[in-house]
Amino acid sequence: MFSSSFTRSFFALFLATCALLSVSSQLAAEAVVADTVFRNGDIHTIDTLGSRVQAVAIKDGKFIKVGNNDDMKAVTGKGTEVINLHGKMVMPGIIDTHIHAVRGGLGQLYFCQFPVESSVEQIQAAVKKCAAKKKKGEWIEGKTFNSAMAKKLTAAMLDKVAPDNPVYLHDDTNHLGWLNTAALKAAKITKDTPDPAGGSINRDSSGNPTGVIHDAAAALVIKVMTPPTADELRKSAQWIFDKLNAYGVTGAILAQMDQGRLDAYRAMEKDGDLHIRLQGSWDFNTRYATVTIDKMAARFATRDKRGPISDLINPDGVKIYADGVWLGYGSPFIDMYETGET
Repeated sequence: MFSSSFTRSFFALFLATCALLSVSSQLAAEAVVADTVFRNGDIHTIDTLGSRVQAVAIKDGKFIKVGNNDDMKAVTGKGTEVINLHGKMVMPGIIDTHIHAVRGGLGQLYFCQFPVESSVEQIQAAVKKCAAKKKKGEWIEGKTFNSAMAKKLTAAMLDKVAPDNPVYLHDDTNHLGWLNTAALKAAKITKDTPDPAGGSINRDSSGNPTGVIHDAAAALVIKVMTPPTADELRKSAQWIFDKLNAYGVTGAILAQMDQGRLDAYRAMEKDGDLHIRLQGSWDFNTRYATVTIDKMAARFATRDKRGPISDLINPDGVKIYADGVWLGYGSPFIDMYETGET
């Protein structure tokens, strides 16, 4: 049996330990001070119950408390920025799950532009103006023609307004391309060029390419085009990401990833200019894939090329096409298209 003195000593030590743990827990709780507290708001948590609260506290980019104004007192310190929402609505950031962000930025800043409802004549007028600003032999990349016109488009239509510059125009589905003769020659697309796996080349009754290509055939052109510079990629990314942020988009799954784009995102993150979380999707068999699937798959054997997952960038996604689009361009249907095409 334990002696009474041992029992008293044991309980004294036990009580002292409990007191120490209590003080330590209290100090630890007091040490959690929010970076930012939002008060007096109509905050939609988007949880399973659709809860709405009055205030939230954030530390290191994460929510540490959600509740009413009084709940925030426990995590508000001298260095906490307190923002009064004055009853305004707040919601979690929007995540865009499929966007060609940087191509959109490139299009706005550097492409030859025309509305999707433009006629052939209006597109020709736009391309003619763009050609006048280019040196002979420089590529003209533009957007966006209506895919419904694809069957009647020809390279000769673009030759009339830009005979000395290769022209590559995008459609509204992002599956079709319209080229002039100079672009066809640069890409070495001729009567004898076979349709690539996952794509095709529109041809006339004699088998000659008309100037319209779709899906994986675009890789033949992209391989020979002058790629955007690092500065152009970064400026385009900054332009589109700022636009997305302004509409409440704080995350995006990018439907197109290549090394140049990833390098631009990494540089922006390093410099503190990236304010959106990105999930990249490398092109495996899409129209932008300029290497074989085996070579692209090798990128995922190690992290040497794509690099680590960082706070704002996850480079581990892939994009794979299952089929094409309607208008008879590779999208399989059981029944005939409404247009009468198969």
